[in-house]
Amino acid sequence: MQIEQVDEALAEVFGRYSEKWQPADPLRKLIERVLGQRTTGAHVRRAFENLQAHCSGGWADVTALPHDVLVDLIRPVGLAQPKAARVQGILERIYQDQGAYTLDFLREMDLRSATRYLLTLPGVGDHTAALVLMFGLGRPGVMPVDSHVHRVARRLGWAPHDASPKVVQQAIEAAAPAMNMMDLHVNLGNLGHRECRSGMPDCPNCPVNHLCGTALRQPWWAEPGP
Repeated sequence: MQIEQVDEALAEVFGRYSEKWQPADPLRKLIERVLGQRTTGAHVRRAFENLQAHCSGGWADVTALPHDVLVDLIRPVGLAQPKAARVQGILERIYQDQGAYTLDFLREMDLRSATRYLLTLPGVGDHTAALVLMFGLGRPGVMPVDSHVHRVARRLGWAPHDASPKVVQQAIEAAAPAMNMMDLHVNLGNLGHRECRSGMPDCPNCPVNHLCGTALRQPWWAEPGP
């Protein structure tokens, strides 16, 4: 598995997101992710603006809102009923566990323990937990696997073609446990949007075709015979 080589090659094309990244409140990142499922960043920002305008007391006010009021405030993100229940369930659980609305204690946990805690929260799965650890805390050794990472990693040969997102995540994290894979995650997504699309990938123009088993097997990429 040529993770470092792929990371370097993609960074030459797409740059390094980590150079502009700043540490963030991991709880806000978690709530953003819950609200952001199946919608756009603009809709999430609108929902947060509504929450901030109506909840001057912060997360405590969000927790205390009647469910229907919270649904109305976050309606721009869609699926507001289940998302409202999930948000309040997460906040209630964290306050019950910590006596405060914070996930800062995750900074002191090892990666396995921090991941395990996040997965106990209502509606939080592997992808969401990994995103919080990566973009909220900048933790090394974690790789969120969305549809683009899932597709590109299997085409690169980092996991079997029929591997689940969980298996892909485990394979990448096991291969580079000390690496901060923020740039790689972002740039695999960029590659998935541009050359390594679903259906027919554009292997001849891919910046990592020389490292990709799928590209090297394609007839248009094969070296001509003697």
